[in-house]
Amino acid sequence: RKGPKESYLPTLQALPGRVEFTYLPPNAQEVLLLPVTRPEGMSGDDGDGQYYAVVLGGDTAKSFAPRDIAWCKEIASWIGDLV
Repeated sequence: RKGPKESYLPTLQALPGRVEFTYLPPNAQEVLLLPVTRPEGMSGDDGDGQYYAVVLGGDTAKSFAPRDIAWCKEIASWIGDLV
């Protein structure tokens, strides 16, 4: 599936945008944002106006390996098939 790409912020404390993630625990050092892509015909532009994302935080900066990100993408895809 084509769609938005994930965003990986490996050193969250260094970003001025940290305040945008108030729902994460205060000790979160990194965040991975993954768009949940819905199946064809169920995209967010079909009138319901709902978009979804998986937000994962970590307590150690730069700890998500490429393998971890790939695994999380698969989980986000699976969630997209369910919503």
